[in-house]
Amino acid sequence: MATCGVGVAPRSELLEVLGRGGRWGRVRVTLSRDALTLSGPDEATALVNGTANGGGGTPPVPSPTPLSGGLSNGIRSPNLSPSLSPSPGAVALGCVGEPPTEQKRLVRVVKRESGGLGISIKGGRENKMPVVISKIFPGLAAEQTGALHVGDAILAVNGADLREATHDRAVQALKTAGRDVLLEVQYMREFSAFFHKASPLSDVDWADGDVPSPPRQARVDLRPGTTPGTPPGSPGSLGGQRHNGGERRVIALRMCYIARNLSMSDLENRLIEVHSPDVSRCLVLRARDAASASSWFSALRAATAALVPAAVAEANEGPLQHGGLLHSRALANLGWLAEQITGETGRLTWRPTLVALTDTDMLLYHALPTAREGWQAPYRTYPLLATRLVQGGIPRDAPTQPGAELCLVLRSGTPHGVVTHVLRVETQRDLAHWGRLFVDGCHGAAALMREATVACVWKGTECRLTVHYESGFTLAMDPGPGAAPGATPAVLLSYPFDRLRRSTDDGVSTLCLDFGGHEGEVRIDLKACPKPLVFILYSFLSAKVARMGLQEA
Repeated sequence: MATCGVGVAPRSELLEVLGRGGRWGRVRVTLSRDALTLSGPDEATALVNGTANGGGGTPPVPSPTPLSGGLSNGIRSPNLSPSLSPSPGAVALGCVGEPPTEQKRLVRVVKRESGGLGISIKGGRENKMPVVISKIFPGLAAEQTGALHVGDAILAVNGADLREATHDRAVQALKTAGRDVLLEVQYMREFSAFFHKASPLSDVDWADGDVPSPPRQARVDLRPGTTPGTPPGSPGSLGGQRHNGGERRVIALRMCYIARNLSMSDLENRLIEVHSPDVSRCLVLRARDAASASSWFSALRAATAALVPAAVAEANEGPLQHGGLLHSRALANLGWLAEQITGETGRLTWRPTLVALTDTDMLLYHALPTAREGWQAPYRTYPLLATRLVQGGIPRDAPTQPGAELCLVLRSGTPHGVVTHVLRVETQRDLAHWGRLFVDGCHGAAALMREATVACVWKGTECRLTVHYESGFTLAMDPGPGAAPGATPAVLLSYPFDRLRRSTDDGVSTLCLDFGGHEGEVRIDLKACPKPLVFILYSFLSAKVARMGLQEA
């Protein structure tokens, strides 16, 4: 297991995982610096080195051994049961789709040169049970026959009787059976039920590594704890690995979204949701009590937060190496929040939203982009200069369910009016962190952009209104297309920020600026919605106040 980074302590505990069909299964969950590993629960009633290590009514079974056998000369024995004959082609009795009967069957498996049988077995004479297929790996030879099933007892291999064979002898027989393997099998329903029940990970809907990598070399180590085609001691492939005799899932945590009460109601406060970066999968864990769930949630949030800088750097050095994010040079911050939306039933609900901040813009994505084209296609984009954080904390109209209390309310001035986004955060720390990012991002954009200029009409004259970060407001004549290059337009009005008493707008096209004095209120027709300029104006004012140290840090 990888060593956890600073602030992310390694931990391991038995939790429950939600599988397909709403079934809960107990698994061991181990958190490392950058991954979450799910494996079978501690084998208190399973065996160590082929001997039972406890009771409990469960048949003692040996560690599963992946059989991806090497290519060697197999032994062909003619001693087959006279009542059995191989089925034609690759399909035998008990084909995929229906559980086979409990009659004996012959199944021919032809291994590809780059792979093995693709099964794991348990049992043997020393465990007082037959040699039984405990797992069939997708995409390999056994699965492609469509004729073998978890729970099939292997009675013979190429005619060699395995009814009284030990586990090790069965492994050797299968390993040395050659390329064309004839298996005599018999379905045993009680073992099939046990293996399916004993493997809650088979119900985990997470695709990372569900299909083990095919062997890369002919020689295969069949000792427990090694994976097909992997030399002893090497780490193997990510998910679906064998570890200490059991199946496991290894889930990379980088840019996963850790949440609570998002896709499932959690009245007992025991659930934790791990959403994949593409938001196509969700792992739901259930702790023994609320305190344990809170502890795990905090640890997972800390682990994913520690991985964000590397994800930002990877994006900037990879798909965004030469820019590509609108007007911005690079990605500055990245993280998951939940956006409040109206669901199909008309009720308010939450949707995972990836928020990306550059030096000038806020970009919203439904999922983590993996290529330059994806980064260039957010579903919403707002200039930070025209975006304000208007509330952080518990909204006045917040729903009562847990997890909906901590929100950031953002308003953006757009050509179509004011757009409001309610973004949910998971913790008080997230609330402070993202609130500071939005405020600092707005102020940074103000210092970077410096000014905004719009075409307008004042007293029937075509003009240009400029709002400058330092000098304030300037209303000048529009020089028009026939003006000489470099000509200075005639200035009609000019006021610093401290002369502004108030501003109003009609939300359509008119902006009113009251500077006092003999001019009084200046009414300007912006020919478009005034909201973007109004928001920019107040961003400049906010940034100047913060620069003077008059705003709380």
